[in-house]
Amino acid sequence: MQKPEILDAIQRINTAPRKGSGDFVGAMYDDSSRQGDRPVALVVGINYGQNGTSAGSVGRVSEPLGYAQHVKTITGQDCHTVLWNFYPYLTQEEWCEEVGNSAKEAELLFDGGYDDPFGVFAKLCEELKPEFIVFHGVTCSIPILARVVLPSVRCRCFLARNLSRGVHRASLKELT
Repeated sequence: MQKPEILDAIQRINTAPRKGSGDFVGAMYDDSSRQGDRPVALVVGINYGQNGTSAGSVGRVSEPLGYAQHVKTITGQDCHTVLWNFYPYLTQEEWCEEVGNSAKEAELLFDGGYDDPFGVFAKLCEELKPEFIVFHGVTCSIPILARVVLPSVRCRCFLARNLSRGVHRASLKELT
């Protein structure tokens, strides 16, 4: 897949119906990805674009985010790297520190975000046809999302700690 096709898909996904309000960061292309015809890796998390970069991320579909190198470490391949927030509104604190596995996290996920987050995820997979999916953020709802969608995903999937802190082999698990 080529970058222009990916950016078009991201634009379509980012218009998915949602409820709530705030700084919105849905899907974003990592501009540190190598160009050309390459496989797509989808990195699924919560709250990327937060921690000082949110102002630059809101409303953009492409930015050098630095996750592509982590994806290469995990998959062994240079990939077009697309990040997607399961919960698309940025919180004030790091997710795991503010709401990790708490009633507040559950309330945010239930009352805000996409009208149909699983439908948005399915559409993203249909459009991008990723060869790899990395679910990252083990202290929040992401492992539950991975468990729910894994039966319908037809590619290699991994569960990792927060990739913004690097790749930790001890906490990396390939899902089957």
